[in-house]
Amino acid sequence: MKPMNQQTAGPIFAESMKVDVAYESLIEYILSNQHLCRYKYVLTIEEDNMPPSDGLMRLYKSMDKYDVVGGLYWGKGENGFPMIFGDPNVPNDFKPQKPIANTLQECNGLGMGFNLFKLDMFRQIPQPWFKTVQERDEHGTGIGNTQDIYFYKKAKEAGFRFACDTSILVGHYSAKEDIVW
Repeated sequence: MKPMNQQTAGPIFAESMKVDVAYESLIEYILSNQHLCRYKYVLTIEEDNMPPSDGLMRLYKSMDKYDVVGGLYWGKGENGFPMIFGDPNVPNDFKPQKPIANTLQECNGLGMGFNLFKLDMFRQIPQPWFKTVQERDEHGTGIGNTQDIYFYKKAKEAGFRFACDTSILVGHYSAKEDIVW
């Protein structure tokens, strides 16, 4: 479901790319396109996520308070965890949060499966926006971030705020097991 009497564009797809490169390329394309760059928001939906039909409309209602709002979904598998990360009062906290049912729950980051972003964020944060990191720091300690956590760390440092609307339940389909988590 899309907003009535409002112009929308898309979908725009990325295929056969690493996930960080795909997100980076898509945002670059949107910002460089003379028509698409005028939009206020960009919605991400990953191919294995199944949002409710009114999910976009419900995300949109919270955009006055936050720069990114996402629906609630869980990682796949028996040990899956909620894709809502970090206590916003604790710097650099990206541990999974326990969702509070049917609320707008502020956080430090989200998975990328079903999120509404203010497009202006990408004009204010230097590139790269998305990067998968798996390396060692100067002390030999392993550092690993998926593209979503990398983005949210940079955006949080720039002063942006995020929340998960825990009333928007998003299925996460596993083709291998033919099950929705």
